[in-house]
Amino acid sequence: TIEAGTKMPIVFTWLPPQDYDQSSIIEGKVTLTLKSENTEQIPLVIRAMVIIE
Repeated sequence: TIEAGTKMPIVFTWLPPQDYDQSSIIEGKVTLTLKSENTEQIPLVIRAMVIIE
């Protein structure tokens, strides 16, 4: 349970497959569901790029 107004981080983890092209951008779609007196669903589009240092 999280009180209203509280900020919490959301962490996404992903392990690329062995044949992943490192020059391409990754895109995924998820739905964040917030439940309280009313249920709210927020669609999210996540984009990322793998950077190897």
